[in-house]
Amino acid sequence: MNSRLGSFELMLAVLFLSACSRSQESSSVASARPVQTVPVLISARMPPVDVSMVITQVEETELAFKVGGVIESVRVREGETVLKDQVLAELKLDEVDAQRIQAQSALAKAERDRERAQDLFAKKVMTWEQAQNADSALEMARAAAKAVDFNHRYSVIRAPSEGVILRRMAEPNQTVAVGIPVIRFAPKASQWIAHGGVAQADVARIAVGDRVQISASGLNRLTEGTVWRIAGAADSQTGSIDIEVLLKESAVDWRSGLTARALVFPRQGIPRPMIPASALIAGDGQRAMVFLSNEGIARRIEVTVESWVGNQVRLETALPAGADVVCVGAEFLRDGDSLRVMPVTLPTSGQASP
Repeated sequence: MNSRLGSFELMLAVLFLSACSRSQESSSVASARPVQTVPVLISARMPPVDVSMVITQVEETELAFKVGGVIESVRVREGETVLKDQVLAELKLDEVDAQRIQAQSALAKAERDRERAQDLFAKKVMTWEQAQNADSALEMARAAAKAVDFNHRYSVIRAPSEGVILRRMAEPNQTVAVGIPVIRFAPKASQWIAHGGVAQADVARIAVGDRVQISASGLNRLTEGTVWRIAGAADSQTGSIDIEVLLKESAVDWRSGLTARALVFPRQGIPRPMIPASALIAGDGQRAMVFLSNEGIARRIEVTVESWVGNQVRLETALPAGADVVCVGAEFLRDGDSLRVMPVTLPTSGQASP
């Protein structure tokens, strides 16, 4: 009788311990945080750099008068095609002509003085020094006459080659100073470029020869190009660094000054971890926190973001390839929490991604 009672008590103890174990397991499962995770990818793909640019031509030139004065005429309009040596604009030449006459008269007098000095020196009436002074005066008069002729020639603006008038910046009877642009001109054979400022954080990823895709405002097509030049110094006002893109083709509907959006595609860079942007929490600038799943336990680590690639982020912080990062539910976790990993549901047609 006592033996049967002892066996019965042992069975009750076993059943009680089993029930407690199942209860603890159930409680542990219930307390685990439901999350979704994705493996960390290691990629060398660099994100494109988005740049606002302006389309111009390589050899655009601002033409001006060599001397100041009052404009007599401007013979061309914006968009007009011109031939080489065609007169584009000219000054009123009254003042320049007067200077020219004065210089020619001074030259004629210097020539006469020199002939007289040579004759007197031959007769030993004039010293050698006086004869040399007459020679010097003649050379100075010739130089002055040459300078006036040069200014007279450049009181008229002529087309340096066949091309197009981009902009007319002055009108007849307007007084202009020396070197003030009157006409903006581009040769017919000039290539097209796009230029714009790039942030200092992005310019380190760009190199000469990188592929560029450009979309000009108002034109429903894309144009390819390559990075041609990168400025050696930052702009003193904006802090950005200017780059120039050489376009591979030209079009009749392009106009100098068109704004454009350019995507610069850097070449392959250093392999870096890539994770979904939804995995970032508690961000502050380029620094943020993420949770990794380590055998079902949440491990919080600090990371530094290098760049964004769509809805993915490229990290400077090293993460092991294949590690699982929490992409949904991370904002509710604390370091050391138990995790219950839920399957990642792929969006179907007409549904948004979680």
